[in-house]
Amino acid sequence: MKRMEQINKLIPFIFSLFLILLLPSASWGLDSSLIDLRGLERVALQSGGRIKPFSSFAREAVVFVTSKAKLAGKNSTALLIDWLAYPDHWEIQPLIPVTNKELREFLHLHDAKRISPKALSSSPAFMSEAEKASLREERGETLTFLEKKTLELYQKMSLFYNSAQGTTWTIVPNPQNPQQRWLAPYQITTDPKFKKYSDLFEALLNTYRKNDNTGFQTAVQGLLSAVPSSRALALEVHYNRLHPFRWSWWFYLAGLLILFFTPDRAAFSSRLGYSGMIAGFIFHTYGFVLRSLIAGRPPVSNMYESVIWVSWSVVLFSLFISFLAGRDKSPITRAYRARYLWIASASVAAFGLILADSLPAALDPSISPLVPVLRSNFWLTIHVLTITLSYGAFALALGIGHLTLFIFAFKPEKESLLNSLTQFSYRSIQIGVILLAAGTILGGVWANYSWGRFWGWDPKETWALIALLIYLAIMHCRFVGWLTPFGLAVGAILAFLGVLMAWYGVNFVLAAGLHSYGFGGGGISDVGAFIIADLLCVAVLSWIYHRNAVLKKA
Repeated sequence: MKRMEQINKLIPFIFSLFLILLLPSASWGLDSSLIDLRGLERVALQSGGRIKPFSSFAREAVVFVTSKAKLAGKNSTALLIDWLAYPDHWEIQPLIPVTNKELREFLHLHDAKRISPKALSSSPAFMSEAEKASLREERGETLTFLEKKTLELYQKMSLFYNSAQGTTWTIVPNPQNPQQRWLAPYQITTDPKFKKYSDLFEALLNTYRKNDNTGFQTAVQGLLSAVPSSRALALEVHYNRLHPFRWSWWFYLAGLLILFFTPDRAAFSSRLGYSGMIAGFIFHTYGFVLRSLIAGRPPVSNMYESVIWVSWSVVLFSLFISFLAGRDKSPITRAYRARYLWIASASVAAFGLILADSLPAALDPSISPLVPVLRSNFWLTIHVLTITLSYGAFALALGIGHLTLFIFAFKPEKESLLNSLTQFSYRSIQIGVILLAAGTILGGVWANYSWGRFWGWDPKETWALIALLIYLAIMHCRFVGWLTPFGLAVGAILAFLGVLMAWYGVNFVLAAGLHSYGFGGGGISDVGAFIIADLLCVAVLSWIYHRNAVLKKA
């Protein structure tokens, strides 16, 4: 009887749940599950001073507004057309991140970290502050940090509304002059020659809303045939779909884990680990080739590209140093030493690529035209590539330094391995010093060519010199015997802080000097947290090593 009573009590609940399941979903009007967006990704669009595929534009717009490449289970292409098709739904969604605590309090967000475009646009206080900041910026006045964040928030909101209204969909070559800014379909409805674009655009939206894939593909093909594609555009679509750098860090990480957690003498697992490393390097190189062909220049013009390039050069130098170490007569010794060298390089390369893949808002992956001062492939190649190659050599020394400290702390009896790692680290520093010195001198020559002076104590120049002097001091101390292998490992780690300041700090922290084309403002707290954590790691490993040394003597 009791069981029957319990069942009777559950019947109303089960019936209510059944009714709820029968009701249409709250997002029924947003269903586009049958739509294949791959054709839309290939549609040409002009934005940011260049012609690019829609997939690139969509990613850039969505990342700028939301700080994410995917949201609500949709990729950037689906999100952008969704914003246009259903603006009333998306403007009330919490899309825009508010990272500044003071701004969150001003907007009464409390614990929420995102706000909807509607909430921003309907806030008179926010709109007034944004207008004041915009006027001050136009007058060339220096903005406070809060004003900059307010203006950034306003720009995110504006881009959402412009995208939702279709004004950013500049897919139509200018009727008067194709070299000028392209137009959105809504801008050319009065011109009978180009009315087909607005008709195709309307058909695109209507079929998307109806979840009609056949009609949608017909509209897409109409747009594709109206604006001929190019080889660079096709390559960029392929690049966006492949994500070569993501494949690269997956393979690096797999190779690293296999090499680290399997026995030294396990031949099959070692080959598998090395195969993972090589596959990662192939994808890494292929990604660079694609990006260079798309941009028409070496891909080292912003922080994202330099992180990718430095990660690549870390693996390149590990291969080079491994080849030099291969002159050892014993195959077992060669493999043993190379194993740990590759572990160190894979750790650094995978870490750099994961950062680049995970922080699109801080490390902007978009391909942009070069600023005027950089528009020289000759100087860009020999100066910037040389400087950043040196960062790769120093980053390899950083990885080897961490591995060396780990072995000192937990396996100090492996003296032969420690000696080999010390040689590898010293060799990496030597390579880095040569490249950094050459790059700094070549930068002076370029500065004289561009700005009319060889050296001006610009922050970028000054910190490059400081980093060079730090590593020269380490080399000198090691050469005269003042630094033990343990000291060299610690020095290789701490010295990289000078590189980090020249590479990241000048651009994102100081934000001053003639190298203004490289400035940004993201990830400062993350980098600071990483530095503190790394210093704590060095301190802990050093303490463990010295404690064990004292206990051994006792």
